[in-house]
Amino acid sequence: VAIVGNLGASLDALEPTMQIDSWRDSCSTHKSETAWDYNAPGDGIYAPAMLAQLSEAGGEDLVVACDVGQHQMWVAQHCHFARPEQHLTSGALGTMGFGLPAAIGAKLANPDATVVCVSGDGSIMMNIQELATLNRYGIAVKILLLDNQALGMVRQWQDLFFDERRSEVDLNDNPDFVKVAESFRIPAFRVEQRCDVAAAIQRLLSEPGPMLAHVCIDPRANVWPLVPPGKSNSTMMEETAK
Repeated sequence: VAIVGNLGASLDALEPTMQIDSWRDSCSTHKSETAWDYNAPGDGIYAPAMLAQLSEAGGEDLVVACDVGQHQMWVAQHCHFARPEQHLTSGALGTMGFGLPAAIGAKLANPDATVVCVSGDGSIMMNIQELATLNRYGIAVKILLLDNQALGMVRQWQDLFFDERRSEVDLNDNPDFVKVAESFRIPAFRVEQRCDVAAAIQRLLSEPGPMLAHVCIDPRANVWPLVPPGKSNSTMMEETAK
């Protein structure tokens, strides 16, 4: 009786797992059928592809701290993390400037981790003075700065939902971020062509100390898919919808 009872308890314990297995299989099928196509046209740097490569090169110990904007969405979509705490983001709070201080905290808390701050040209200016902190204390945070010369997410919303009436989003007068970093004694370099992405990622991750990679991307690039304001996920927009 005890054996039969134990067997019945074991079968009861397996039943939820068996039900979840079919759901997992369904999710895997959808994932393979809708896999992202990273073969974007042109020679310019395609940010989603670069972030996917960064994630792969960084391995399971990679920690990414994001600022706010299009790059934040791309990190969530295209980087893979072994543990949730390796993805540091302010979510929907919109705290531009969050990325670099968060990356500093992550590196101090876990000195053996590879910590990368992924930022945009708008967000990095909010706390760029923290480059002095990196230099002063020798904190080996890497910065991947995606520069589209705009407040990209705001520009995208203005284009899609406000008939392209743009206001206060143009950042084409950005400083030379390589020179800015070097003025803080942080080594830096610029990346402009897709063919240089793999080498740039390797250079950034292999640097023993802090480093900034200034990556020039298309100012017209958008985040897809996108849920329109006041709508649900069932009505999300895809690139073909524009």
